[in-house]
Amino acid sequence: MDQPASTSTESGGGVSVREVPAPPVGLLAPPPTDPPPRRPGPAAGVPPAGAFPPGWYLDPYVAGVVRYWDGRQWTPWAVARPKPPRPPHPTLPLAAGVGALVTILVSLVASRYLVDWLATYQWPIAVYVTIAGLIGYGPVMAYCWWASRRWGRRSLRSDSGFFGRWADAGWGPVTWLCCLASQMVLGILVITTGIPFSNNTDGIDTVGGERGYVIALLVLAVVAAPLVEEIVFRGIVLKSFLSVMRAPLAIALQAVLFGLAHFDPVRGSGNIGLVIVLSGAGAVLGGAAYLFRRIIPSVIAHAIVNAIAMTIALLGLAE
Repeated sequence: MDQPASTSTESGGGVSVREVPAPPVGLLAPPPTDPPPRRPGPAAGVPPAGAFPPGWYLDPYVAGVVRYWDGRQWTPWAVARPKPPRPPHPTLPLAAGVGALVTILVSLVASRYLVDWLATYQWPIAVYVTIAGLIGYGPVMAYCWWASRRWGRRSLRSDSGFFGRWADAGWGPVTWLCCLASQMVLGILVITTGIPFSNNTDGIDTVGGERGYVIALLVLAVVAAPLVEEIVFRGIVLKSFLSVMRAPLAIALQAVLFGLAHFDPVRGSGNIGLVIVLSGAGAVLGGAAYLFRRIIPSVIAHAIVNAIAMTIALLGLAE
């Protein structure tokens, strides 16, 4: 007999008993030949006869278990309580992701040309790094905020999955190790096949050791870039792709676009290998964001990747 899942009452022993949906077929344990073990107390967890119709209820003796009540007494049939189905992954309209991609592309190109034009003024390098960050990331963050209000839940934090748990302090480094493994495998493939490769940190150690420059560069690479790029690619873009395609294809497509976002005409054919390696990292970060349904583990992993790359470059250890 079907009963509402919310039905509850207090048993004679003061134990709350609630009916739950019947477990799937095949999970019923066969009746044992031996009598069930004696329960603690003669009335503990035993409602009056006829108080409930026969059905599956929360076991008053064992946590996380449902037990069959035959209408008069608890039976030996018990199974683990079925877990509720996981809700579908949140999505956004495709237009939200396409707009984010166009905005970040225009912003990054504009920041490069603007910095090249301002270079004639010979300002401190830290100023140029700051300008590049503001022009490169500011517009796309403004767009993501607008897209959240236009198509989402009017909360960029919720729509991008920018929330975490204490466990993410461990999941972040684990995600980074997966990124490292993917980059090593793809890096070996690129080198052994002779695909042109150019590191996107080449030349950083040749611009001098000005303290302001180092601080600005580290803040941009280790703080701003992971936050913004994860919100854009793993938050807005990935969720928009999930609205029109299956998860594997959505993760792969956003990964390739993430790699292409690091394309720089100055590197020439070296961009090919760089895009391949960074696409692998993007796939890992996208997979983590999809599985966790939040981006903090990906942000932590991304920050570790950039921090190590910047440290190697600034210390002149890239060779």
